[in-house]
Amino acid sequence: MTSKPGLEVRPLSPGDRQAWEPLWKAYLDFYEHTLSPDVTDLTWARFADPAEPVRGLGAWADGGLVGICHYVLHRSTWAAGTYCYLEDLFTATAARGRGVGRALIEAAAAAAREA
Repeated sequence: MTSKPGLEVRPLSPGDRQAWEPLWKAYLDFYEHTLSPDVTDLTWARFADPAEPVRGLGAWADGGLVGICHYVLHRSTWAAGTYCYLEDLFTATAARGRGVGRALIEAAAAAAREA
């Protein structure tokens, strides 16, 4: 799931937690919010659980994770199909203005269409 040259967008995998957590914490700091470690652990575990509707995407460039996107696929009372709610989107400061956020949104939209 690659969006543009030099940028790889793909679902987060269990081995990505060490790269994800600093961006997650920076995202929470941006919104001046704290969560207990238990909630962070639960959020991370949900990404790997196929029974969970919560999904995580990562954008990789320059040898590291530069952006994250979390979305939820859910049923609706207004349609037979599945809806997608983009819950969290964050790009590392050094990667801003390079299309990382747009690539993550496009990848979440593609996953929603597939679902």
